[in-house]
Amino acid sequence: MRYAMLAACCGLALASYLPSDWLLQKVLLAGVLLLTLLLVALSVACAQRRVILACLAAFLLGVAHSMWYARGIVAHSLDPSVEGELVELQGWVTGLPRQEWRYGQPVQRFDLAVSTSRWVESPRGLRIVRLSWFGGAPVKAGEYWTVRGRLKRPHGFANPGGFDYQLYLHRHSIDATGRVVWAKKALAMSRQRSPLVLTSMAREFMAGRLAAVTDDHRQAHLMRALAVGDGKALSTDDWELLRTTGTTHLFVISGLHIGMVAGAAYLVMRCLAGLLLALWPGLLIHRFAAAAALLTASLYAALAGFSLPTQRALVMLCLLMLGRSGFARVPASFSLLAAALVVLAMDPLALRGSGFWLSFVAVAALLAVFSGRMSTDFSAVCGLLRAQWVSFIALTPLLLFWFQSASLLMPLANLVAVPLLSLLVVPLLLLIMLLSVLPFGLPAHLVNALDWLLTRLWSFLELLARSGDGAWGIELAPGVLGLSLGLLTSLILLSAPGIRLIARPLLFVCSLILSCALLRPGTQPEATLSECAPANFAVLDVGQGLAVVFRAYGKTLVYDTGARFSPEFDAGTAVLLPYLRQARVSELNYLVISHSDNDHYGGASALLEAFSVRNLLASFAMPGYPNKPCLPGSRWHWGAIEFRVLGPLNSALEHANDNNLSCVMHITAPGFSILLPGDIEKATEQQLVSVWGDELRADVLVMPHHGSKTSSGEKLISAVQPRYAIASAGYRNRFGHPHPMVTARYRQAGVRVLSTADSGALEFEFNTCAGKGQAINQHREAMGNYWLSW
Repeated sequence: MRYAMLAACCGLALASYLPSDWLLQKVLLAGVLLLTLLLVALSVACAQRRVILACLAAFLLGVAHSMWYARGIVAHSLDPSVEGELVELQGWVTGLPRQEWRYGQPVQRFDLAVSTSRWVESPRGLRIVRLSWFGGAPVKAGEYWTVRGRLKRPHGFANPGGFDYQLYLHRHSIDATGRVVWAKKALAMSRQRSPLVLTSMAREFMAGRLAAVTDDHRQAHLMRALAVGDGKALSTDDWELLRTTGTTHLFVISGLHIGMVAGAAYLVMRCLAGLLLALWPGLLIHRFAAAAALLTASLYAALAGFSLPTQRALVMLCLLMLGRSGFARVPASFSLLAAALVVLAMDPLALRGSGFWLSFVAVAALLAVFSGRMSTDFSAVCGLLRAQWVSFIALTPLLLFWFQSASLLMPLANLVAVPLLSLLVVPLLLLIMLLSVLPFGLPAHLVNALDWLLTRLWSFLELLARSGDGAWGIELAPGVLGLSLGLLTSLILLSAPGIRLIARPLLFVCSLILSCALLRPGTQPEATLSECAPANFAVLDVGQGLAVVFRAYGKTLVYDTGARFSPEFDAGTAVLLPYLRQARVSELNYLVISHSDNDHYGGASALLEAFSVRNLLASFAMPGYPNKPCLPGSRWHWGAIEFRVLGPLNSALEHANDNNLSCVMHITAPGFSILLPGDIEKATEQQLVSVWGDELRADVLVMPHHGSKTSSGEKLISAVQPRYAIASAGYRNRFGHPHPMVTARYRQAGVRVLSTADSGALEFEFNTCAGKGQAINQHREAMGNYWLSW
């Protein structure tokens, strides 16, 4: 049975990682068919033919299910011809609507479970649409609304190391996003509410009741996160503190909380059943308590919106309670495998996210170490210490691979936080939630006690984070080789003592290779770097904005940092930091800010706080930072590479706007050159051409002002003579960048036009030696989002 379940998981995994290229899909499917034939032939001559055939059937079912799931995504997706058109939708508000600030304006963001639609078609109809409503009326979960707005297909930034928001939308059945133009709440008393809507209403109701009794307390946001799984209640600084101390999993509803709630309910109901036994002699205590534990855990998981860790915990809990009820004894390893199969059957794309691997690897490591080995010699404290050590060893390679960072404080922080949350905070919070919905009043001292406990815990985490002044963090990008070696090292460290003794030579070799795999380019002495070295030029996908990274000789230059979209979200944190960490960058040799517009400057503070910046250049004064001005004619060299500042020109300073004050840069390497003009417009372009002439020539031109019709004049294109013109613009942005007239102008000149909105991050790999070619990587193609090609 286990082999068949594992084969089904492998089938789901294979289909989830199919490439977007049609030919490669056919080759892989042909390989699956060939494997099927070989296994069938093997089963004929093998004594274990039933096992082989069962595994084969399970594997093929897994592949078929995942492909059916992927085709369902395409079938429900918004038709491209409808994008940007005014449509009318009716449906239920789901999830937890939230108020944000976007582009300096208040905006409500909410999900609408569509029941009917007008002027929009898809083969199976839209399921959920995520909407933004600027300046709209308050929206609550469970309400029925008629909405008119403009929609677009799921889309997100596509960058190496960055979060895949497009995948997130598909996994949550969100088939379109858009803006509300007009909306009206409608009466819906006769319409049937789906389980999703009912769950959302319960979460909204509980969040409201909790807010009524906790809003005047200091840690109300933490209570909301723990009570209804609302991660948006935590600020960016809160998440950074949790990341630094390795306690992120404790402040949202996770498998730990589900297990704890189920255990408490089981004990309480078992005691209650014991009292009822005298009145009901035939009562089966264990089954009564197990059913109550499952019901309580399911209700609590519903408050978290049935996130992936809670799904895993519920499946394992069901199998555990099955054994407690006397029906069957289910081994822990079987429970974990069954949980993985159920989670993947519900969401085959879960394999593409970090949560699946972190959740299951942590539980698997704990089961492997503790199952059948806990003796009476170990006290509860020793067991807790061992559990934290096991979790740290098992998860560190995965954290480094997925997030390029891990915390050495994780064992100590969890050693204090886990028992405090498990034994005091969460039980007290559940009691407050229960009393808040009952007719009699809630004792104030309960909320005060909870607030005091959370304040003490938060102060402890802040003290830990400050203790090393950032020295407790590990920031590495191991890659696939480093991840494999790290997991092998962890497996050896967590194995039995006898195995560790035999595997010591292998452990030494793994550690040596792992050290080489994790070596950062920035730590190499510059004197040993060859004059003939590889270089990388990347225009990152930051939406409607610009962020460029140039790396060579172990040095890094960043030109512009994208926008700050809200107080909680900016391109520096969301795009640049993950990209630079996965590229193993430890410091910035140059940070150049072309001008003061938000879409070029908004992410700068995140970089300045995260990295040591040797040289900061800008065309304007940056408050709080000692920057140098961009002076035309200034230059510097990295080996064979020359960097020159060409603007802003003195003749344009007196009457120029912010766009025309952009710091213009030219990068020249043997056989390859780049021009970065910022947001200059045609008049300034002509001045540049008159001053610099043929020196403007470049192989790659980042389009001035994102490809607006006020820029990219014929004189500039003729002077630069680029082979590639890149438009750094947002997908279906409201400005219409790049303008069709501009792209036509480039194509008429024989220039290949590329856009980050279509291609994601664009990376040019080349060699600083003359005559070496360039390789172009378009990240959206490299991501392998196969569902978009069907």
